[in-house]
Amino acid sequence: PSWFKRASVDIGKKGHGTMSADELRSAGLYSIPLTLILLWGNCAPESRQFRMLQNYLHLIEASDLILRRSTFGDRQSSIMLHLYRYIDGLHALYPNVSITPNQHLCFHIPRLLANIGPAWVISAWSTERSNQKLERVSTNNHIGVY
Repeated sequence: PSWFKRASVDIGKKGHGTMSADELRSAGLYSIPLTLILLWGNCAPESRQFRMLQNYLHLIEASDLILRRSTFGDRQSSIMLHLYRYIDGLHALYPNVSITPNQHLCFHIPRLLANIGPAWVISAWSTERSNQKLERVSTNNHIGVY
């Protein structure tokens, strides 16, 4: 699709640099899930790889619902369901790992969406694009001189 920005082929390599929000979204929501489905989708359902795939797909489903342009219906309960399944899956797959503050904060997102509205309204993607353009302007470290 025209709105899909392909993830860079050199993600994780030393020279790649920082990923933009669009690159992170494309990689996390589309490229990585499709790759994992191709790699692990035919594994036995009880295998670790298949359970890791299912767990990641719960995170992707929650993320997709959060990033939608509307917040009506039972979307909040669906987000919570997938977040709980994701965290439960993490505990099953990695029993010695504790929940992180960011994972805890995710459980507050559905209420935030209900009170404020869709995520795109409060997101900073357009600001990030402007920051990237401004970072490319050569100022030679002289403020006010271009």
